[in-house]
Amino acid sequence: MYNEALSSMSNEDLDEVLGKYAAEVRKKGQKEYPGKTLYEMICCIQAYFRIECKRNITLVDKKGCNFRNLNSALNFQMKQRASAGVSVDVKQAKVISESDENYFRLWENGYLGNGNPEILRNTLVWLLGLNFALRAGQEHRNLRMKNSQLSIGIDEDGRQYLEYKEEVRKTNSGRHANTSLKRKTVRAYLNNEEPERCPVRLYKDYMAHVTKDAPANSFYLRPLKEPKENIWYYKIAAG
Repeated sequence: MYNEALSSMSNEDLDEVLGKYAAEVRKKGQKEYPGKTLYEMICCIQAYFRIECKRNITLVDKKGCNFRNLNSALNFQMKQRASAGVSVDVKQAKVISESDENYFRLWENGYLGNGNPEILRNTLVWLLGLNFALRAGQEHRNLRMKNSQLSIGIDEDGRQYLEYKEEVRKTNSGRHANTSLKRKTVRAYLNNEEPERCPVRLYKDYMAHVTKDAPANSFYLRPLKEPKENIWYYKIAAG
C-alpha cells in the first residue's frame, strides 16, 4: 500500500516526493488549497510518521535544513497563494473526514484514543492540532493549564464545544514561519455520533486525570509509569 511505501522511504526520497506533493496537490476541480491548509496537510503527514511509524522526523523546518525540497516548495506555494488571495476562514475548525482518518488508521490500530495515559495525551496533540490548526511545535508548547487558551463552552443553541483562542497576533509574510493571517478563535463541537473520537470528551477526560497542582505554564504532561485511578500524569511537562 502507498502509506506503507511512504513510511519506508529514506529522508532523501521522502523530501523529493513530498516536495512534488506540496507543489502539485489540488482540490477536486484543480482548485488550489489555501497556503495554511497546505501547511496543515504536511503537519498531518509529520504526525503520521511520529505517531504511527515511531519515526521522529521534522518535515516543517523554518531553516529548511533537513527537507530542503519540501520546505522550498512549501514556502513558494504559501507565498504565491497568499499573494493571489487564496485564503481560509480561520473562524471555523477544520473537519477531519472519515476517509482521512482511515488512511492513517490511527484510531483502528489503537494509536489514538484514551486507552492509556500516553495514548490519551498523544490523541490530544493530534486532535487539537487538526481541529484548531495549531502549527507543529510552538503553538502546542504555548498551551497552558492556567489561564488556558482552551475552554469548554455552550453556544446559544445549547451545544457544548471546546474553544481555542489564539493569544498572540503574528504577521503573515506568506512563509510557513508566520502562517497566521489573523487572531484565531476556533471551536470543536461535541460529537455524539462518535463519542470515542470527540475532542470535547477527550479533552475533559485528559483534564480529569491531571493533578490539581499541575504546572501552570504547561499543558502536555509526562505520563506516570504506574498511573493511579484518577491521576495519570506527573507534575512535569512532557519533554
